[in-house]
Amino acid sequence: MFDVRNLFDRNQQTAWCEGAEGDGIGEYNFIQFTVDDSDAKFNLNEISIITGWTKSEDLYKRNKRVSKIVIDTYPDVEEGGESASISGELENNNYDYQNIKDEFFFNENSTESIKITINDIFKGKDSDTCLSEIKITGERLPANNYP
Repeated sequence: MFDVRNLFDRNQQTAWCEGAEGDGIGEYNFIQFTVDDSDAKFNLNEISIITGWTKSEDLYKRNKRVSKIVIDTYPDVEEGGESASISGELENNNYDYQNIKDEFFFNENSTESIKITINDIFKGKDSDTCLSEIKITGERLPANNYP
């Protein structure tokens, strides 16, 4: 029920809940991009997030929800890529996708993986901080064709 794969199952009835002691601030997940060509990279265009566990209004309000998130990119540094970071704020009581968008961040950074870290939360009665979905859009860049 709380598996990280729930973030990508396109089902708002499921969620990833961090399950650590405390409020979940600082907890993170890595997302590795797999492409056909091992030398290819992924160019991010946008990341959209549904915060909280949106299965029901009761579960949404009972669990903590992410209010601030940090997204770090991890390109192939051997190829001269540089890591980049962006912070995003999410609205409370929004049961839909919320876009994290920054033209420079997304258009200037090719990556092999990203790290998503909980930076702040909206309080709930239960101990878990949850996310229901993450949608990542972008394009595969062929080998030797990165920004």
